[in-house]
Amino acid sequence: MRKILLLSTVMMFFAFTVMAQKTVTGVVSDDSGIPLPGATIVEQNTSNGVSSDFDGNFTINIAQGASLEISFVGYETLILVTNDAGNEIGGGSIRIHDAAVQE
Repeated sequence: MRKILLLSTVMMFFAFTVMAQKTVTGVVSDDSGIPLPGATIVEQNTSNGVSSDFDGNFTINIAQGASLEISFVGYETLILVTNDAGNEIGGGSIRIHDAAVQE
């Protein structure tokens, strides 16, 4: 009986943990719309992160209400604030700006 109670408690905790996450997908590109392969996408204040693929595509599971930090060498870091609506968000095309100072 004790094992059954413990098992059911663990299963309930797992269910609440899974329900508290959502999937974000998108494409990271520059101002010209050129995909940026290898861009870093990290859930802020965590070590949860992924890199964009050859075509700039990414998919990441994050906590409800979390923000994403998107960066690429030579470009400004972008903070993307997600909302709590639904469990899956299509980020679409996410454009980050060149960090070079133009005179």
